Amino acid sequence: MEGIKGTVIVSNKNKGLLTVLVQLLQKFFSRVITEHEPEKILELAASGDIDIVILDTGQNSSSGQQEQTDLIRGIIALEQNVQIVVLTNFGQNQFALELADTGAFDFINKPWNNDKLLVTLRNAYRMRVLANELKHARNVAPCQKQCNDGNAATDLTREYKGCQETGYATSEEIKEESSGREKGNERILTL
Repeated sequence: MEGIKGTVIVSNKNKGLLTVLVQLLQKFFSRVITEHEPEKILELAASGDIDIVILDTGQNSSSGQQEQTDLIRGIIALEQNVQIVVLTNFGQNQFALELADTGAFDFINKPWNNDKLLVTLRNAYRMRVLANELKHARNVAPCQKQCNDGNAATDLTREYKGCQETGYATSEEIKEESSGREKGNERILTL
């Protein structure tokens, strides 16, 4: 996997796991931040410079689970398109699914497979990029509508929805679909 220019926060109270994660992620992300205080994570996420937050559910009690649920809701409420990946212990799949319903991008069971973790993080990063492009396209859509019938915003909406439904980008499908348009109207943003 190539390097990603993104920034990731790793929240894990287990120093051994934190060290392993940081060493792995530093090979692929331009910036890796470690933080486990929810208030500081929210502050960093509000800056708009954070792409992904990795949360570890650890051996959480019900109060710890509520804290993580509240943290995910808080990150989502910031509307910065920060993607959240949850590391779960074996047997916590129900809690992980609840976190996904709350807004987490995906979850990975521990012990994790490095390749699966990295693919999940790459997809989470792509989702953030697409969400930001879609947000931008919607903001400029009135001007684009006059210039090219708003095709870029429509294409990004379809690609973003495809990522939400499958977890994978659908750029190729959109390129194929739009190849029949007149060249002057075709405008697709790709990663």
